[in-house]
Amino acid sequence: MELSVYCKNGKKIPEDELIPYPKDKKGTIDVYNEISGRILTGKKHVIPYTGECEKLEDPDITRINSRLFLKSNNQISEACNKLWSTLELYYHLFSNEKHFQDFKRTFISSSTISTLYYSAFSTMISGLHFFGVGLGRKRTLNDNRRFNYIRTEEGFNVVRRKQFEHSLLGGGGLGHHKGIFKTYKVLSEKGVELPSLDIDKFQELKKARQECDYRLLSDTSMSRVMRDNRFFELVPFVVDGIEEVINLINQTSCGDQKYVSNRFKCIKENIQEIYDKHDKYVL
Repeated sequence: MELSVYCKNGKKIPEDELIPYPKDKKGTIDVYNEISGRILTGKKHVIPYTGECEKLEDPDITRINSRLFLKSNNQISEACNKLWSTLELYYHLFSNEKHFQDFKRTFISSSTISTLYYSAFSTMISGLHFFGVGLGRKRTLNDNRRFNYIRTEEGFNVVRRKQFEHSLLGGGGLGHHKGIFKTYKVLSEKGVELPSLDIDKFQELKKARQECDYRLLSDTSMSRVMRDNRFFELVPFVVDGIEEVINLINQTSCGDQKYVSNRFKCIKENIQEIYDKHDKYVL
């Protein structure tokens, strides 16, 4: 079958044109196995989206799938880095290895919880890209359009972000964070075998992050964030999500492009020591 890229326009786009293909893990892994050894890197814009054409001429499908795979790698690498940096910080504080001796552990929750949230958010974006839902942006002097590109059995559909949200999610203009979250939730409900992130836990982490980043601004004391139990209660959920995405990537013959597996293995092997230090500290 000849694969093509189609620009989809109109207020309401049929739902089946917005569901990525394949929906299952095995089929998706096979997509990347087919381009193993031909992963194309570089910063070239792979989707010359105008929003006006119906079909793009001579699309490089391999390059688009390469971009999805590399974006998935990049986002899970960033998720791992954010998790690692917060755990490293707690380790040094629990070990009393401080440069500023008056600095207290209770000062950092407003920073570590927000960073943990962005780790989970990067994991979600990584999962979407792996399964064929890419996020794009046309950025010129007079144009700043956001769009999604969705892998289909016929190639790719390119859709303005607001059209995608209106047609699949029931409303447009959701904002970046809410849009990503709702896309992940809806596609999972429609049978796409995305990594099984705990949606309730994600919502709990999001609420904690909003308290740290926004509600704190209107408070007259720091009591809302002068504790780190919530951080440690939510870390296992983030670790599980990162691990599932890494396992998917490593099942492809393309492999781990960012060498994140070794970093994550280091976290898994040493995280219990940090938990033990935390338990000892709070007891």
